[in-house]
Amino acid sequence: KVLVDRKKGDMANSCISQAVERDPSLMDVHRIQAYTYETLGEYNLAIQEYQKAIDLMPNYTYLYIAIGRIFRHLKLYDQALDKFSTAANLNKQLGITDPIPYLAIANTYAQDGEFFVAALNVQQALSFNPSNPDVYGQLGVVYHKSRNYEGAIPALQCAIEGCDAQQSCEIRQCDPEVDPM
Repeated sequence: KVLVDRKKGDMANSCISQAVERDPSLMDVHRIQAYTYETLGEYNLAIQEYQKAIDLMPNYTYLYIAIGRIFRHLKLYDQALDKFSTAANLNKQLGITDPIPYLAIANTYAQDGEFFVAALNVQQALSFNPSNPDVYGQLGVVYHKSRNYEGAIPALQCAIEGCDAQQSCEIRQCDPEVDPM
């Protein structure tokens, strides 16, 4: 991964290929091979390697997010949403409250112009992490793109200036006494 990040793709590919040959039963070698292919623009090979990693470690939601990210890049939105939803459902089954799958779903819908559904998913992410200014910012951007300027302003203000529990609940549409930050 370090070699890929340093723009030494050929060397990275050679090293990780050797690792895969030595022990193809390790999830990480497939994950790094996939990352290498993804960085080199070999998206089909990357998806295949991420899938091999999933076969070895099916509860590791990052792998589904990675495949979904590639599908979204290729504008294959339905396949992207399927992978992101799988990650979200896995997290639900495992009792993990991670906003990342919902943000990935939201970004996919927003990229496809479906801002209402995008906003619902950012709000779900915000319910997991109501103190994260970045998530408020993402909600504000989705509202702005959908021309919901009245909703965008308070969300963006929370992202930039922070907000108290009452302001947060107004944005998240909750009761501050039942669901504090």
